[in-house]
Amino acid sequence: MGFRLEGRTVLITGASDGIGRSMAEELDGRAARLLLVARGEEALDRTARRLEVESRVIPCDLSHPDGPDTLLAAIADEKIDLLINNAGVGLGGPFAGQDLDAVFAMCRLNIDAPLRLVHGLLPKWLERGDGAVLNVGSMAGYVGCPGQGVYGATKSFINFWSDALRSELHGTGVQVTLLAPGSTRTGFFERAGIDATKLKKSFQDATAVARAGLAAVERGQSIRIPGLPNKLMELGVRFAPRALVRAAARKVFKPLITGK
Repeated sequence: MGFRLEGRTVLITGASDGIGRSMAEELDGRAARLLLVARGEEALDRTARRLEVESRVIPCDLSHPDGPDTLLAAIADEKIDLLINNAGVGLGGPFAGQDLDAVFAMCRLNIDAPLRLVHGLLPKWLERGDGAVLNVGSMAGYVGCPGQGVYGATKSFINFWSDALRSELHGTGVQVTLLAPGSTRTGFFERAGIDATKLKKSFQDATAVARAGLAAVERGQSIRIPGLPNKLMELGVRFAPRALVRAAARKVFKPLITGK
């Protein structure tokens, strides 16, 4: 049993760019109301102006310790039907050279914010027996990526927490879906300080990824990994010896460690 998107109020974090903006565009004409959240108000306004659906722009820095509580207070009077936890950031380069303040800000955005938002909305959903979460994880959460180790660990948390939460909420009317894309054409790598041209990887289109995630919610799927190469990679990671997976990851992500 899936989750109907038509006529719903949807909260999208990270809605100013990439997959989040594509989610908003895909819901245009289907959802009744969109709540668009990101750090930059100007970029959010640009997203909202592209849409015909009723939209509310909520600038909020979810990497700040008080960010999620500030957002929950701002939406206290809204009847949210679907939460799309899309906001996220990465950091590239050897861990020893990373700024710890930036590392912890990434952990707050990638882990703390989704946890606190779901925890804040879940009681109302359970009371009415209806609601849904779409968590945007990553294939990096299954692999363990040298030069992106902490980022991969945050996405591993989202991947496996989503699976556990879905099982926990079975039969309550509240649905949890995980979207685990591979590398996608967004501003992610640039913001992470990564020269993506050095990575021999294929990139997916953000619109296709967003469409796959929303289709998974409608179908009631527990997990959606867009693209056949990513599905095969997940199977390989699951069944291959970890030593082999680590060796392959070192080869693919070597530029993030050596810069070459």
